[in-house]
Amino acid sequence: MKSRAFLFGSVLALGCLCASTALAYKTVGFRWASEAGPIVYRLDPAGSDDITDGSDHQRIEDAFQAWGCAEGTNLRFSRGPDMTGPGSSGDGLSSVFWIENEAGLSPFGLTENNVAVTINNVIIEQGATVENQETDIILNGVHFQWNSQGQASGNNIPIFPIMLSHIGTMVGLDQSCTAADDPQCPGEDQTILKWFYDYSATAPLPDDVSGLQSLYPADDDSQCEGPFRQGERCENNCDCIGDMVCIPGIYDYNICAPQCTSDANNCPPQFACLFGAKGEDDIAKGTCVQVGTQQLRPIGSYCEVNTQCENNSCLAVADVGRSICRQTCSDDGDCSENTQCLDGVCIGFGPFEGIGCDEEPPSGCACTQNATTDPSAALLLGILFWGFRKRRRP
Repeated sequence: MKSRAFLFGSVLALGCLCASTALAYKTVGFRWASEAGPIVYRLDPAGSDDITDGSDHQRIEDAFQAWGCAEGTNLRFSRGPDMTGPGSSGDGLSSVFWIENEAGLSPFGLTENNVAVTINNVIIEQGATVENQETDIILNGVHFQWNSQGQASGNNIPIFPIMLSHIGTMVGLDQSCTAADDPQCPGEDQTILKWFYDYSATAPLPDDVSGLQSLYPADDDSQCEGPFRQGERCENNCDCIGDMVCIPGIYDYNICAPQCTSDANNCPPQFACLFGAKGEDDIAKGTCVQVGTQQLRPIGSYCEVNTQCENNSCLAVADVGRSICRQTCSDDGDCSENTQCLDGVCIGFGPFEGIGCDEEPPSGCACTQNATTDPSAALLLGILFWGFRKRRRP
C-alpha cells in the first residue's frame, strides 16, 4: 500500500546536492518525460478574484515560458484545455488554480502564512529518478491579494515570481539552501529556489538552468520560439523540426509529430505509430499520433497488449507486419477516422502529409494523409510526493 507523506515547510525529505565551483543545484528524485513533448497544464478559467482582465492567466503562461526558454534543455510547456471542475490531486492532470474560500484551503494544507503550494503526485524511489505525470500548483486567494504587474506589498502579491518559483519545484528541482547561513549555499545568489520568494526574478538563474540541463538535456535543434519538437503546438509543417508534420493532437490543437516505420517502432513516449500497409520494401510507414498518458490507442496504431487499445484488441496484422489495435471491417464505413478497410482489417493510409507550409490551419484540425497504401523494483520509500512545497512570506 502506498503511503502519503505531507512535507510541510521549505525543505524536502529527499534530494541530492549537485555542485561545482560556481554553480549549485538540488534535485528531488523525479523528472518529466520531456521526450514525449511539453508538459501540458490546465488553468481554472475563473482565475483570480482580484483580476478581471485575463492578465492573471497571461502571467502564469509567461512564467511557464520563462522556464521553457532556458537554454540547453528540451523542457517545454503547453497550456491545454481549461479546467472543467474543481481541482484535485491524483487526477492525472496538472492544474494551476486559486482557492478563494477558507474551507477550500485545508485540503491542500494552505494557511494564512502560505502564499501557494506545489503538489507533485509521484512516488520517489531510492537511488532512482522516476517520472512525474502530474503536478498541481494552488494559489492562496483567501489571505492574499494578487496582481499582474505590481510589486509585493504586505498581502499584495505579484503572480509571476510566485509561479516562477513553484514551477521550479514542479520540474524536479529543490531549494539549494534553507537559510542565509546554510553551508550548502555556494550558489545561493544564482537560484530563484531560495527559502523565500525572489520578487525581482524575471527568469530562472544560472543554477536553475544547470539543474534543468541535468534533468532535461537538449537532444534536438528545437527552440522555445520555434522550430518546435514533438507534441508542441504548430500551425503548419514548417513550424516543426526535421521531417515532423503538423497534425491534430489530443488537446484540440495541432502538434508536431514524427514519422515512424514498422521496422523501427520509433515513436516517442505518449505517441503510437498509425501504420499504413507494407510497401514493396516490406516496411509499413506511418506517423506517430499523440495518445497522452491516459488515452487509449486508436484503431490501426501499434500496440503490445489489448488494454492499450480503445477496442481492447491488439493482434498481429500481416499487411502491417506489426501488432496493431485491430478491428475487422467489410468496407471503409466500418473503420474509424484516418483508417481504411484493407483485406478485412482497418489500417491507416500511411504517413500523414500534415499541414503544408503555405496552407492555413483548417478549422476542425482535419489534416490530410497520403492516399497510397505504400507507405522487486527499486525499493519504494513509500513517499507519495504529494510533495507539499509551501513558502511563507519573507
